[in-house]
Amino acid sequence: MSRMPLAPGRYIQGAGAIREVGIRAGRMGTSALIIGGKTALSPCGADIQANLAKKGQH
Repeated sequence: MSRMPLAPGRYIQGAGAIREVGIRAGRMGTSALIIGGKTALSPCGADIQANLAKKGQH
């Protein structure tokens, strides 16, 4: 059986993109999986979690 993952049709980056992650993820469902290494997530991981929680993501 083959599988096809659901992925966003857009790649978004730039100033303020982290503050939009809850809105963007909310358009796709009620849960989000954020993938990144320690170097990437150390400075912004808490902001991502707070933004997702504010928008009702888990």
